[in-house]
Amino acid sequence: DRDFAAPVMIVQRADGKEVLVAGSKDGMLYALDPDTKGKVLWQRRLGDGGELGGIQYGMATDGRLVYAPISDADLATHTSDGSLNAVDLMTGKLVWRTPTPRDGCKGKEDSCMNGILSPPVVMGDAVIVGAMDGVLRAYDKRNGRIFWSYDAVRSYTGVNGLEGKGGSFGMGGVTIAGDMMYVSAGTGTSGFAGLKGNVLLAFEIGAIERPQNSTASADVVKTR
Repeated sequence: DRDFAAPVMIVQRADGKEVLVAGSKDGMLYALDPDTKGKVLWQRRLGDGGELGGIQYGMATDGRLVYAPISDADLATHTSDGSLNAVDLMTGKLVWRTPTPRDGCKGKEDSCMNGILSPPVVMGDAVIVGAMDGVLRAYDKRNGRIFWSYDAVRSYTGVNGLEGKGGSFGMGGVTIAGDMMYVSAGTGTSGFAGLKGNVLLAFEIGAIERPQNSTASADVVKTR
């Protein structure tokens, strides 16, 4: 696939100019000039692409860097080469690339892959995104270091008393509201690749937006 599945972003650069940022399923990231009929300002290859991306469902930006997740999933072999990438909005230069840890699939079903489909969210100094291995991670936006993670692949008893199970993070990303963070965990339904699940998770935000003061332990964010 080579189509544009991720929403296009219109972003104001540091010099005040607005540009369009578009990511395609074949792993390309583009900056386009809306004032000159979409002239390509720069382009950067970040992945090899495939049926589930490349860049699949969305990106994020803080006005200086563009944060682009890569899936590069092969559905025939159930393998992927996922990563989160930070690209300079002015120049298209790759500032950092952090591969998704492969140990996230250890002990899980064969449908587990380490690609990232979900759109990331920028919160303070953190970039937060969940991967197809069912692990939600927070990255230091300055250098790409993973400083917090939460494995959602487990059983839960919901606030409604029903039993649920967490799985892959897929189409939807994280929602931030006040001091709370919400995300759904579980795909793999209707033939979609990934780990099946059916839960909505709510986190209380603590030091996660201050990576210099936090650790990679789960007490950084409390799960309700």
